[in-house]
Parts: sequence; C-alpha cells; structure tokens
Amino acid sequence: MNLENDVTQEIAKSLTGEIMDHVYAGIIITDLNGEILVFNQTAEQIFGFSKHEAIGRNVSQFIKKKQNPECHSAMKQFSMETTEPAGCQVCNANGVNRHGAHVPLHITISPMSFDNRIMFINAPEVAKPPVGIH
Repeated sequence: MNLENDVTQEIAKSLTGEIMDHVYAGIIITDLNGEILVFNQTAEQIFGFSKHEAIGRNVSQFIKKKQNPECHSAMKQFSMETTEPAGCQVCNANGVNRHGAHVPLHITISPMSFDNRIMFINAPEVAKPPVGIH
C-alpha cells in the first residue's frame, strides 16, 4: 500500500463531507428504492431531522412524491435506464418537516452511477415566493 495515496484519499473523503455540509441546498442521496444514504446539514435544517434519524428511511417520508407526479416520473424514468444515467430533472414538491408542517420545495434530482449502482442526488431548497408577490 502507498501511505501517501491512503492519506490523500482520507483527506479527499473528509473534504467531501465538509463540502456536503456547507452547500446551500440540501443533499439527500438515495438508492433506487428511495432509501436515504446521505443527508447533509442543510437537509437537517429543512426537515428538522438529524442525519442519523434520516439515513435508512425512505425519502418519501420527507418529500411527498405522490402529490408531485413530475418528481416521481423523473425518478421512475431514471430508474428504468440500464446504462449510465444522464441529465437531471427540476421540480417543485411538498416536503414535510419533523412537526408535520408542509414545506414548499424546489428540488433538483440528478441520477448518478456509483460502484455499479444507480443512485439519486436530491437537492431540495425551500421555495420562496418571487420578490414583490405577497
């Protein structure tokens, strides 16, 4: 083993975690079945759950896809692809926080292939009304 390569990989892994927790949007990475694998700090703030509470749960507990067919169809389309998925889908959705309150979301869903598995990066942001509209 190359000690220098091992140290570089550990630094990259640590840096990736730091970046994930400092981006503006939430980052929720799921598998094809919607099981949450990664839940960053912004997602914790949006939904009111810690990453330890969210990981392993289904994303449908936080993002109500049945009420948002455009998000659901995007994930279904990507999951049917057998080759490297490409492109992303942007949609509006309803989130539900820890207290059961609805949170209007703007979500970018990007498929990715990692370790021969298709996963989804869900990047929710709280939707804000346009400036000047009350």
